Amino acid sequence: MAEYERHGAELELRWAELIENPDVGDTQTSAAELVMRHTRQSTKGGARILMQLANTLERSAGLAEKDAQRREQAGQADDAAAVHHAAERAREVAQRARSQAEEWLDVMEGGEHAGGGPRE
Repeated sequence: MAEYERHGAELELRWAELIENPDVGDTQTSAAELVMRHTRQSTKGGARILMQLANTLERSAGLAEKDAQRREQAGQADDAAAVHHAAERAREVAQRARSQAEEWLDVMEGGEHAGGGPRE
């Protein structure tokens, strides 16, 4: 979450610089281009973070499954079931994170909105 807040703060700072910078020009096109460039950079950074999160969750789920197997072998069926459940939840969250990252990149690169159709 701190990463997203940092990106938001950077965007606000850059927007303020744009407004105060006489070299940028007075056109709305320059402002829009600057905002779009920073939005793309932030989107790529956010997608990268989500992919890293997904990979970490997948590794954690794998480790949890190994732990659950050890618990089953030790006769701790209830504990093993709880760990299996946690591993499954981690995989579900990893898939959602990965899907969100891919959607953000598709929207950014493909010109589609979140609904899946072309932008108007």
